[in-house]
Amino acid sequence: APVLIGALDVAAEGDVTLAGRTRLYIDQTTEGAFAGTLTGGTTDSVIAKGGDATLTIATDLSAYPGDWAVYDGELVIDGLSGGCLAPDAAVETRAGGTLVFRSPTNLVFGGAISGDGVVRNEGPDTLTLTGAVSCGVQVAAGQTVILDGAAVEGTVTMAGEIHNEGTLVFNTPGTFRLRAPISGGGAVHVGTGASLLVDGGGLTDSQSLLLEGGTLLLNNGGALGFDDTMWVTTGVTRFVDDGQGGTILELTPNVANKRGAAYYREQVVATEPWVIDLTFRKGVSTTSPGDGFGVFFQNDPRGTNALPTGGWWQIVSPYSPSFGFQYYLMPGDCYLAWITNGVRATWVDNALFSQNQGAFNARMTFDGTKMVIDMQQGTKVYSMTNENAGAKLAELGTPAWLGIVGGTGGNYAQQFIDAFTFSYTGEAARSFTNALELTAGTASTIEPVSPLAEGLPLIVGDITVNEGASLTLQPAAGTDPDCVFLHLGDLIMRGDGTLAVAPGSAAAIVGDTWTFTPGAVLTLSGALTLPSTVMIVVDGPIPAGRMNLVDFRGATIANLDEVNFVLVGGDATDRVSLRGGWLYTTGSQGTFMMLR
Repeated sequence: APVLIGALDVAAEGDVTLAGRTRLYIDQTTEGAFAGTLTGGTTDSVIAKGGDATLTIATDLSAYPGDWAVYDGELVIDGLSGGCLAPDAAVETRAGGTLVFRSPTNLVFGGAISGDGVVRNEGPDTLTLTGAVSCGVQVAAGQTVILDGAAVEGTVTMAGEIHNEGTLVFNTPGTFRLRAPISGGGAVHVGTGASLLVDGGGLTDSQSLLLEGGTLLLNNGGALGFDDTMWVTTGVTRFVDDGQGGTILELTPNVANKRGAAYYREQVVATEPWVIDLTFRKGVSTTSPGDGFGVFFQNDPRGTNALPTGGWWQIVSPYSPSFGFQYYLMPGDCYLAWITNGVRATWVDNALFSQNQGAFNARMTFDGTKMVIDMQQGTKVYSMTNENAGAKLAELGTPAWLGIVGGTGGNYAQQFIDAFTFSYTGEAARSFTNALELTAGTASTIEPVSPLAEGLPLIVGDITVNEGASLTLQPAAGTDPDCVFLHLGDLIMRGDGTLAVAPGSAAAIVGDTWTFTPGAVLTLSGALTLPSTVMIVVDGPIPAGRMNLVDFRGATIANLDEVNFVLVGGDATDRVSLRGGWLYTTGSQGTFMMLR
């Protein structure tokens, strides 16, 4: 059993000796500090700080070999008074708990910090965290926190809130997913090898973002990544390798009378307009194959563990409150049904679709009021509309869990979902409004998390390019090559730089103001569309003669012949011209006077 003690005094200086495998819980209800000595303990010991008040460590506790936990309030490691932990101590933080570092010099801490609480730097100098960090982070104005650990596998979800008024640097190689937006007015840096996945949140408009060789993975518009980092599975469902380096969902194995489901890890706003695209197919089948799948929004008390344990034929129970659509595909025919609270409400039976006719595709479109289901298998197509879908989704409450649910009965088969995307159709939901800056001499990337619905590109803010910087616009695997997947805002060129669209894809620059420091050249490559009018601003005097601005020679501009480039400023003799794949200015050559 844990050892529970009350609050430590304002300046506790006694000796504490721990036996092996001790769990010491300190209930800090009034502010206090520990400046005594700590001996004993083993690697499986835990010192946990509870209580709303602050406990300050003002002595060297680096010899303690066990773990720490912050359940409530603040645990302050006061380096200004000599306080420190073991350099590799593991610390668990819980919601409401904060681990605080104060140090008179730059501090490096190599312990793992986990949980849905936060770690905060109060400086006055830089805090570098070289261990595994998955909690929230707070950075005060004028302070810096650098995540600079060993490479991580998979995706690390930052479980706690991130508030940044200073500088937050992601240098650890690997992918860090923001569960909630980064708030505050500071600057976020993404270094080489690091990927920042903006999902279901983002950065406040006042937060600046500098790409320093890292990757920005954008998921703002929904477009939910379809793998086990973004989804949780229950029952018999699991994600499997498709044999081509990708991931698909095995909804059910080739076994009779089974149930399975996959849910997106975060709830979605089901009442906003959205579109879902999916592909289903059968796999191995010992008997005549069955029994299809359903797509549901639900707020069942079981959350992501919700699974129909009863009927699958003509009923999906228990599963309430819920609303969605069941695609019940049988060996030679099907029924297609709207499901409310687990009960089949309205449906049609027909022989258009079945398990044995190849891949089955569906698009579910919700405009805020009605839902339309468009289905296709081979050359066969069919549509169904529910005019009351908006009211049904509103009854669930918002947000809601989004899930793919499947089952088998006496007729069964291995069933796969090969592809699934969910995208909000409102522009605001798909916009990453923050301005991005590319650090000089670095190569960075912007990439959607997964393929986007046609006509629903991600929208990115203005781009500032410093000398020698490059940015690659990389579509997600499976993106239609004819789909314009990304829109960029205005361009600010402070030095020579490159914007490249990956081969086999298309993007657009929609910002109509391009600003150049004199002498800066933008090199474009790949397939792009430009605004019909582009304002060219030179931030300084336009020199005499020719000054190159944009090299289009490696790019395919779909509408280049229709673009009007307009030079802003200069004098009456200054011109902007497009010739031979170059955009350039020609300044005044001086005044020729004939004297007689």
